[in-house]
Formats: sequence, C-alpha cells, structure tokens
Amino acid sequence: MCKNYIIILILTLTGCVSSDPSQGGFLGGVIGIASGQYDQDIENKESLKNKKEESLIKPYKENEIKSSERKSLDKIHQDLQNKSASINRENRKLQDQINTNRNNIHHLNQRKYFTKTSNSTSNNPAIKNTTSKINQEILNKQNILKKQNSIIQKLGTKK
Repeated sequence: MCKNYIIILILTLTGCVSSDPSQGGFLGGVIGIASGQYDQDIENKESLKNKKEESLIKPYKENEIKSSERKSLDKIHQDLQNKSASINRENRKLQDQINTNRNNIHHLNQRKYFTKTSNSTSNNPAIKNTTSKINQEILNKQNILKKQNSIIQKLGTKK
C-alpha cells in the first residue's frame, strides 16, 4: 500500500513539472524560482508588453510631431505673408511720394519756365535769387526721386 502512495506521489509531482508556478507546477515552480528561469520569463513578458505598447503609441507620437511641424510651418508662412504685406504697403507709400515729387518737379519746372520767359531781360537780383532757389529745389526733388526709385528697385528685387 505504501508502494501505491509513492507511485501516486511520484506521478503527481512529475505531472506538475513546469518552470512557471502560475501554471500549477509546484516542483517545477520551485525549480524555476531557484534557477532564475521564472524571473527571466517575467522579464521577457514585460519586455514584450512594453514593445507592444510602444508600437501602439508610436503613430500618435508621430502625428504629434507632424502637427507641431505643421504649426511651425504655418507660423513661418504667416510671418512671411505679414512681411510681404508690410513691404507692399511701404512700396505704395514710396510710390505715392514719388508721384508727389514728380508733380512738384513738374510745377517747379513750370515756374522756372515762366520766370525765365517773363523776366529773361530783367537783371533784378530778387528774380535771380528766386530763380536760383527754384532751380535748387528742382535739383533736390530730383535727387530725392532718384533715391526713392533706387529703394523701390531694391525692395522689388527682394521679393
């Protein structure tokens, strides 16, 4: 009868051979814990779980990066549009000044012509002084016009 108990005990213990105690293998579990195999299995399972989580999270992180890049590019684009609009406003102001200066030069040339034709025989110092001032004002306006034209050309090449 003792033999039967020993045989049953041996069969029971050999049937429970597994390195994982959670699978019900008492003897195998003890051996697995003692040899470190059980801890290694747990680390492998956790590593696999972490890899799966990373693979699931990765697309979301990539979308976040793309979204932030898109926002950055949108900001740069908006800044460039604002600068372009500012340059266009400045160009319009300069063009208005040029047109005003051209009109002034035209009026000054008319005054100069009128002064020369009406007083060409006069040696009056006041008339000569006025004519000299008008001529100087015409030259100044022409110089301003040239400078403004060069600024507009420079701004036009920067676009």
